[in-house]
Amino acid sequence: MSGTCPPAQACGSAPPDGTARLGLFLVDDEKRTRDGIRDGFDWAGLGIEVVGEAEDGVEALARVRRAAPDILVCDVRMPRMDGIELTRILRDRYPRLQIVFLSGYSDKEYLKSAIKVNAVDYVEKPVDDGELREAVLRAAARCRTAADAASRGRHCVFPAERRLSAFLGKDVNRTVHAVMEHVMANVGADLSLRAMADRFGLTPAYLCKLFRKETGETLHEFVTLARIEKSRQIMRDPRLKLYEVASLVGYGDQKHYARVFKRYMGCNPFEYRGSYLE
Repeated sequence: MSGTCPPAQACGSAPPDGTARLGLFLVDDEKRTRDGIRDGFDWAGLGIEVVGEAEDGVEALARVRRAAPDILVCDVRMPRMDGIELTRILRDRYPRLQIVFLSGYSDKEYLKSAIKVNAVDYVEKPVDDGELREAVLRAAARCRTAADAASRGRHCVFPAERRLSAFLGKDVNRTVHAVMEHVMANVGADLSLRAMADRFGLTPAYLCKLFRKETGETLHEFVTLARIEKSRQIMRDPRLKLYEVASLVGYGDQKHYARVFKRYMGCNPFEYRGSYLE
């Protein structure tokens, strides 16, 4: 990287004390570039934490889900899967993810692609420290603006998504892993402790104890997170009524579903959908 970083007032500043750090994920096939970006900035002072990195798009796809970043700093040209294809996939899965592209090429077609996936910025290599810092701070500002509007359902990183990713990233035994997979694939089914215990040939008491021991949380909490996150995804379809969304993720009572959604998301489903579709 080259250049010096401008004063904080020129390109933003750290968030107020007590503000949660935003997660930043690095994707670049050059280890030197990744190391320079990861270690060359006072990210903590800017309210940002580097939560992961990968050397190409294929590796990134496998890691981003667990890292649940707010901001992606991504090289454009990489082996196996380039940055444009990677971000197209991630944009579908995480529409509020903020993207900053890096490239050693002044290529108009790549610039057009960056615009299509709504990238925040496009920084040319060799990376200038100040330019990259400004780009990341603009991405962070978008995230925090969205977080400030949480009461209207606008989130940069969704609380349920981040907590669910933390669950799925845990190193657990085979039984608990199978339980998690079953829950994720069947959020609309009967996922009561009794039903799950019967399915896996365990007593409810043993399953409850085993799940908590392996994850540090209850099975009920995991099921709730999985259902809320799935509902957040499927309500993007405007053809579905909210009572249908609730039913599809296992809630027969729409009012109960709305209360649970608000507890985890900070807004009710109607508010969230309204802001997402704006």
